[in-house]
Amino acid sequence: MYRSMNTASRRSLRSFASIAIALALLAPSASQAERVFYIDSSGVVESFDSAAPPAWAAMRPEHATQRKVNEITFNVSYKDQTARWGLGNNIGFDHPTLGVERRAVVDRVLEYLGDVLNEAGPAECDIQFNTSETDGSGFLATAGPLFFEEPHGFGNGLAFQHITTGIDPAPDTADIVCRVDFGFPWYTDAAPQVPENRLDLFTALLHELTHGLGLLSVCDEDGSSLLTGGNPGVYTRWDESMTTAGGASLFNASPEFVGPAESLVGSDGGVLLRGATVENIFGGGVPLYTPETFVVGSSLSHLSQEVPGTHLMKPVLDPGVAIREYSQIEVALLRDIGYVNASTPGSPSAGFASSSFSIVETNGAAAIAIELAEPPGVGKTASVRYVARSGTATECADFVRVSGVIEFGPFDAVKTFQVPIVDDGFRELSETIQLKLRKPKGMTLPKADRSATLTIIDDDPLPQAAFGSASVSVSEASGSIQIGVDLTAPNAIAGASVVCVSISGNAIPGIDFGTVSGAFEFDVAANTLTIAIPIIDDTRHEGPEAFSLELSSPIGVVLSPIAQSITIVIEDDDADSDGDGLSDADEISGAFGYVTDPHARDTDGDWISDRDEILGAFGVPTDPTLIDSDGDGVGDGSEIFAGSDPSNPGNASSVPAVAVPRFSKPPGSP
Repeated sequence: MYRSMNTASRRSLRSFASIAIALALLAPSASQAERVFYIDSSGVVESFDSAAPPAWAAMRPEHATQRKVNEITFNVSYKDQTARWGLGNNIGFDHPTLGVERRAVVDRVLEYLGDVLNEAGPAECDIQFNTSETDGSGFLATAGPLFFEEPHGFGNGLAFQHITTGIDPAPDTADIVCRVDFGFPWYTDAAPQVPENRLDLFTALLHELTHGLGLLSVCDEDGSSLLTGGNPGVYTRWDESMTTAGGASLFNASPEFVGPAESLVGSDGGVLLRGATVENIFGGGVPLYTPETFVVGSSLSHLSQEVPGTHLMKPVLDPGVAIREYSQIEVALLRDIGYVNASTPGSPSAGFASSSFSIVETNGAAAIAIELAEPPGVGKTASVRYVARSGTATECADFVRVSGVIEFGPFDAVKTFQVPIVDDGFRELSETIQLKLRKPKGMTLPKADRSATLTIIDDDPLPQAAFGSASVSVSEASGSIQIGVDLTAPNAIAGASVVCVSISGNAIPGIDFGTVSGAFEFDVAANTLTIAIPIIDDTRHEGPEAFSLELSSPIGVVLSPIAQSITIVIEDDDADSDGDGLSDADEISGAFGYVTDPHARDTDGDWISDRDEILGAFGVPTDPTLIDSDGDGVGDGSEIFAGSDPSNPGNASSVPAVAVPRFSKPPGSP
């Protein structure tokens, strides 16, 4: 049962199609009367004797239409067709100008159904179109099969029995009852496009008559049978296939509903329809329409609107939409409920020419072939949507994502589409692109043939690794330095690495810098790696110091012939205000045992610099804060210049007196 959106009056979504129902597991003879049921979309149940059906359910011996399609004879009666019975009102199938077009749509639908079902003779189906309506405010149309009241069990109704056995289970009664409201803006042409403000009559009738074939539920919101009002009772084969999202069946073989009832209104993951054929096509159970408020005739009888793709048996029909063929899901559902010969009419099987394609990265674009088992044939076409999307390959970086529709002409068996490949110029592992086919028209698309893989084979040489420069300077106060090892191109090969070791120059490992030794790996797709080296900040005033790094043992890369080593120069940052060779910090802190004046080269004024006294630059260390370290009365500087030991008071030198002549006054001075 569909719902429809009437855009002209902005009506809300409406339920589409009531269900006319009855069940017989064993077909009664023509003389045997049985109780049958009819249930409309409001849930009102009407029952009657099969041998004395009311006018709305009775089939007249003289049919308005008797059409044989692929060994199935469809006997169709129109209650409002005045040409036969004088019961019409000139508003529906008997409309003076539109009636012929409307009945022609019915004929096209029946021709399609006959081609799909593929039943052998003497298959028949009796269809009764009740007097049409024109209020344009109720259901677009209503239809469904009739069911016998007894015995309890799972079945598909009178239409299924009549078609698959060739025996009419109730000769006086229609197998399917249908009513159309022609107060809506219907479209009756066969053109592919439907005007935006019109509703496609073919789509609506195919949907409703499909319910009549048995694709519907008769389960109430508490799990009881709408037909027999109890549990166990009379249910459909469709009901029999319903499970929870977790896979638990909702019915046992009695048949009895075993719940949970909450699933019927969307709880616990909702309800799935399972069957061997549809699960192979869909890849699992198909979600059913389960609105939060249970709607008799709509809930459970339709595919969920969330099922991807275009499907006839969803609950909504919008203006401008034409769905005039079953999807593979709907054909599979027909097979699973018992129409074992059902198949898409005249549709050759299709799929990718191979499950695996490949292309070398530099070859530009990959040609992907789609094959039909045979061409569509004279007067026919076929089409299928394709898409190429990321697998392990990255969109834009490795390939250009493409999608579109492949069209097959009457004599086309193979078509191709192109997937552009991006030559990224760096070494990497082979990468894959996922290829998908969907929305087939005029062809069948087996599950195994819907997917393929395109592999991009890399042909780039290994990148070269090198330091970014031959030398670099760093301040002693920086704490560390980041040295980069660069690649000529990114490398996506796992495990790409180089070994780096530090070599000491005049800088001392552990005192001026932290040592480096070991293998360093490049991140996947990175074109550089960074090696962090600690720089040790001391307080000594000193000149520039240097050490070097060297590369070796490459994996997944090669070493560049140049820049395999780099020299790091450590620039001293310690101030020496007085220029005595000792940093201000060391003089103030007494780092060498004496607190000296950082602004005076010779703190004690003994003619020897603080640094020279501390380091014993003249042979003997002396106190830079004392003029006479040994207390022998002779200053340290004098002793050193005289050649005596300034640290030994017993080794005082005899410093000769030096006569300094006085200069006489210049002549004429006072």
